[in-house]
Amino acid sequence: MVRSLGCDYVMLGHSERRSLYDETDANINAKVHLCMEQPNLSVILCVGETEEEYENGLLRSVVDIQIKKGLMGLKPEDLDRITIAYEPVWAIGTGKVATPDQAQIAHVAVRQTVAELFGSESAREVRIQYGGSVTPESIDDLMAMPDVDGALVGGASLTADSFTRITDGGATPTLSRSCTRPKELTARECVTTKNVLGESPVWSTKDNCLYWISAPEEEVWAWNLRDAPYRRLVGTMLGCIALKESDEIGDLVLAGERAFLSMKMSANTKDFATGAEILCQRPEQTEATRPNDGRVDRQGRFVFGMYNNYHRAGFSA
Repeated sequence: MVRSLGCDYVMLGHSERRSLYDETDANINAKVHLCMEQPNLSVILCVGETEEEYENGLLRSVVDIQIKKGLMGLKPEDLDRITIAYEPVWAIGTGKVATPDQAQIAHVAVRQTVAELFGSESAREVRIQYGGSVTPESIDDLMAMPDVDGALVGGASLTADSFTRITDGGATPTLSRSCTRPKELTARECVTTKNVLGESPVWSTKDNCLYWISAPEEEVWAWNLRDAPYRRLVGTMLGCIALKESDEIGDLVLAGERAFLSMKMSANTKDFATGAEILCQRPEQTEATRPNDGRVDRQGRFVFGMYNNYHRAGFSA
């Protein structure tokens, strides 16, 4: 029923449900399994310790038990639909916020328990959010922690201005308590491609290959780091490129001007094995727009923007 109403997520194990309604880990686990029976319905599993438990050094024990009992009977592939939210009970609605270091320690404990249950790869990929009086002033420092994957926002979401600043990445520069220097990256290798406009790069760890498109030249490019970069003319304006979920090498999806296309690389990633084939017509077609800047989200959905073509017709503001 919940899914039929358009809901994508169900929150289970919130501290108020545990304390006010005597919801046990067994109750929560039963509800998790009910959600897993519904296609495309995901779960946010809340875990966390009380202030007394925290002061007595029981954080790891509490979250370990809650996760093990809450996720009992699940398979590693089920974690694609599970988000774990660490919410210290003493910080929910109190105005108190765990320091970034406290949150990091708790999230590491959560990830270690997941690794024990489902393996290290599942532990690396599972999303662990922090919840507990998250504010625009605290979000930047929290999100700087390597094991904090996001935030579960409560009261601050009731005010549009504060919630907007949280979703935009935290406090404005005037409110930020710290200034983190941007990470500097240095190219290990430079390759000449002579693209007019190379964009939308995606790296495939399975193929050990970098793919990108050159939109105005109507080309898709591939580079396996061994041979010279290879290009193939597609014959239509391209907006972006994505990797298709497949066991085959180089299974690509291209967002063309009027249709979504499929292409495949050869097994040695030196050449394209097939030309562009139509997967489906573009769901929305006007002369003014085309797909642009696409990415695949954590649920495997291809999300893309639309780029206007007014400049091609000589329009000006």
